[in-house]
Formats: sequence, C-alpha cells, structure tokens
Amino acid sequence: MKKGQPSTTFLKDYREPDYWISEVELRIDLSDLATQVRARLHIKRNANSSPAAPLVLDGQELRLRSLRLNGQVLDAHHYQIDDDHLSIPQVPDVFVLECITECDPAKNTALEGLY
Repeated sequence: MKKGQPSTTFLKDYREPDYWISEVELRIDLSDLATQVRARLHIKRNANSSPAAPLVLDGQELRLRSLRLNGQVLDAHHYQIDDDHLSIPQVPDVFVLECITECDPAKNTALEGLY
C-alpha cells in the first residue's frame, strides 16, 4: 500500500492480536533536533495465538536506539526492522519490552503520532 492512501478495514478482516499489552509507560523528551520516546510495555501472549507467533509492533519514521527484553539488551540479530514494523520472532509468554526510539516530529506530514 502506498503511504498516504487510506485503506478500509472491515469487521470480517479483524482478528485478535497475538499479544496483549496490559501496561504502557512512556517518557517523551522533546527537542528541536529529535524527539526521544522511551516506552516500557508489559506484554502477555494471547492464549488464542500460536506459540510461534512473533511480536510485531507498528511504527513509521522511527530510529531504534535501544531494545531490551526483560532487562536484557537485544542485539540486531534478535529482531527485524522494516519501514513499518519491528518484529521479534522469539519472545516468552509474559515479558517487559523496553524501546528507545527517536523521531523528527517536524517532518511528520501524516498527522499521526507525534507532530
């Protein structure tokens, strides 16, 4: 799908997520050059999901600075990043994920997220 073009999501296409996020802690540091977002997510695998389902988080125009799973730093070979997603193939059933990302709100023309 091309960026900037809306898409329709139908109820028939909906399915429960593979993971539930029960708690979110955010710290946002605003700056003229970059905004840093520290996120601490308390996550639990959905009982209806496959035990092999990866954790997939959406995000656009972000630079990942740090990623920790249950306090342990994840090296780049433990996850995949593309323009729209962060995917971690192997995660426990219950865990805390800590992400530090940077973005440039001044360049956000989609009017989504921080701007």
